[in-house]
Amino acid sequence: MFAEASVEVMVVGKEATFRFTPPMTVMLLYVYDQEGALVWRLTANEVTRVPAGEGIFISTPITEAPPELIAAARSAEARARAAPHEPISSKPPLGSIQYGVVPEGYQEEAPASPLSPGGYDVSAVAKNARAELHFDVPDA
Repeated sequence: MFAEASVEVMVVGKEATFRFTPPMTVMLLYVYDQEGALVWRLTANEVTRVPAGEGIFISTPITEAPPELIAAARSAEARARAAPHEPISSKPPLGSIQYGVVPEGYQEEAPASPLSPGGYDVSAVAKNARAELHFDVPDA
């Protein structure tokens, strides 16, 4: 489960800086425009994408799940809780990120598009926290 964190944005002209409270070890940062198009995606170097494979996903309500499925899920959860946990990142928490500027130890998966007047949504995901905000870039 994610804890809620706070993100504020400072917009000066067509530049935006995202400030996090408390500072976060950001793993993923997404910015979408008002049409829902991705305009920037920033990822920590530790994040690895797994190629999608072919397969089937079936969702079963817990009240209809067979006992062996529930037992398998509980067993997997117990193994996960007992496994040693290593930190996802050794990066220091970031207090802010400037739109379009890639901090050391991060990479752009989608280069930043210029911010034009309009509405945007930013979402930052850390190991145990997330922060989301809508902001507007005013007309010049």
